[in-house]
Amino acid sequence: EATDEWQPQPLDVAPTGRHVDDLLSSLVGIYGNPSAFVNEYRMMLAERLLMSTDFNTDRDGDEFTLHPRLEAMVQTYKDAYAVLKNPRQLDWVSYLGVVETLELYIKGMLRQFETLSSPQIAAKLALIARSEQMHSGVSSMASLTPILRNLVDQRVLEYIGGMYQLHKNH
Repeated sequence: EATDEWQPQPLDVAPTGRHVDDLLSSLVGIYGNPSAFVNEYRMMLAERLLMSTDFNTDRDGDEFTLHPRLEAMVQTYKDAYAVLKNPRQLDWVSYLGVVETLELYIKGMLRQFETLSSPQIAAKLALIARSEQMHSGVSSMASLTPILRNLVDQRVLEYIGGMYQLHKNH
């Protein structure tokens, strides 16, 4: 008898269960904004990589060397760390991590760029920003760092685009 009295719910009644169409937008909503979500996700992946027993950091990036000026800054930081945390020492893995702010001298003025790039890309941008290197061409810049020419082309275009936006805004 109960089945004879059953009536379907009207269309204007909200469903009882919550249906999530987009998982990423739900996660971004939990963290508040996309950058907080990306940073948290990056940190979670980094922790998982460090906990992994078969993750070998020595095999990646052995061919990468920092710009000598940046290498000197890293060495200064290592020395200060050794003084503060004696007898511990800092083992710097130059190809891991993220550069958040890049400071470059352009036409005698210090400019700050907000970026989330790898140390490799930041070092290349610092190299490109040096005026004598900017005038020598992409070929010579590619020969100064052990990277492929198409990567240099791509980064130069990104840098020029950023400089255009900076010039346009100021």
